[in-house]
Amino acid sequence: MNKCKTRFNKTIKCAGEYIESEGCCLRHAVLFDIWIAEHYGYKVYGFKDSTIGDENPEQLKRWKRAQFHKWLDTLNEKQAERMMSV
Repeated sequence: MNKCKTRFNKTIKCAGEYIESEGCCLRHAVLFDIWIAEHYGYKVYGFKDSTIGDENPEQLKRWKRAQFHKWLDTLNEKQAERMMSV
């Protein structure tokens, strides 16, 4: 059973082993890190005056996941693979 929290994304499908500490498959975990670092994903930590050091309430987690899915939906498989191969 696939436990990846991003498994329902219809654009970029799961691939690789499940990474327990990330809660995602390897592909989604790597893309999440790329999103945070290079595609303004770090801005999600400013949601409702939150800071990086704050605990992430469930509402923030859901909102952050939704923003990540929106970004994934702008990609295609080739773009995702190219980003991951760098």
